[in-house]
Amino acid sequence: MLLATRYAMPLDVAESRVRLGTKSFGRLGIVRAGRPHIVPVNYLSTGDGLYVHDVDGDQLHDTLPGEIVVLGVDDSNDQRAWSVMVKGVAERMTDRDLSHARSLPTWIWTPETPGAFVRIRAVEITGRLYQR
Repeated sequence: MLLATRYAMPLDVAESRVRLGTKSFGRLGIVRAGRPHIVPVNYLSTGDGLYVHDVDGDQLHDTLPGEIVVLGVDDSNDQRAWSVMVKGVAERMTDRDLSHARSLPTWIWTPETPGAFVRIRAVEITGRLYQR
């Protein structure tokens, strides 16, 4: 449980989802060969989860359905910052899912590269707002 302080306060799930929807770039935490990896990814938050795209594809190609992953997204300015973490379960995408993901509003920074896609079903969403 996140505790509120004078300079930091937890965001509820609804506010965390709103903030996720304002960005399209984050970091995906995965485990490979027993070691943690952080992968920069493009993502799109939708009603049925998160679509995640890795430009190189090397890390996401090996992501297994049912694997636990975490997506971290944040933003800041001179007066405040926020951070949202989405813990979830990776889901393999069918060809139809991939076609749908590619047809969504522009969210992939490098659409000419095939990369790799994975969908994440959120299990837990937490956020925190920091103010000066």
